[in-house]
Order: sequence, then structure tokens, then C-alpha cells
Amino acid sequence: MRRVLRGGGGRRYYTEAELERLRFISRAQAMDFTLAEIGQLLELRDHPATARAEARRLAHNKLEAVTRRVRTLHHLRDELRLLLNLCAGSEGQCPILEMKPKTVAPHSRRRVQSRTRHPVA
Repeated sequence: MRRVLRGGGGRRYYTEAELERLRFISRAQAMDFTLAEIGQLLELRDHPATARAEARRLAHNKLEAVTRRVRTLHHLRDELRLLLNLCAGSEGQCPILEMKPKTVAPHSRRRVQSRTRHPVA
């Protein structure tokens, strides 16, 4: 954006096009786009005839990231609910303070692959 004109009291004056661009940036930030992604979207916006596929790709990637985060947040919510319930029913130390992972029924355990890195010779 160009340098913004300022009035006597330091007040900024924007053109309608600049206000629209600021609204776009604000909306994109609310949708969790990074500043780099917003920069890409703004560039694409300047060339809309050829930008559809790239704009869709950026939005699709953001949707996948948000979906992953929602899954993580749902898991976190469930863990916190469990800890709260365990703490409310506990006679001893509060499980919230112990932060032990919840016990999983044997039939619902998933095989976990090792993520140990081995040095390369």
C-alpha cells in the first residue's frame, strides 16, 4: 500500500480502494491466513482472470490446516473434560496436577510407529 496521508491530528485518510484492501486483509487474517498468504492473495486479486486455480489452492490448503487444528482442539477438549471429571471424582490428588495420559481400553489401542531417528553412518 502507498504511504497514507495524515491530517492535522495525525489522523489517517484512506481512499475507498485502500479501505477495501484493508477490509480484505482483515477478513483474511480472521480466516487465519498468514501475512505471506495474504500477500499472495492480494497479488492474485490484482490479476483475477488467471488467479482462480491458485486462489482455490491456497484456500484448500488453509481449509485442510483448519480442519487438522479443529481435530486437535476436539481432542484437547475431550482430554480436558476427562481430567475435570476425574478430578471431581478423585479422593486423592487431582489428576489435572498429574497430567497423565488417559487410559485407553485395550481393544481401542492403535499401533504407534516409532519416530526415533537413527544416525546415518
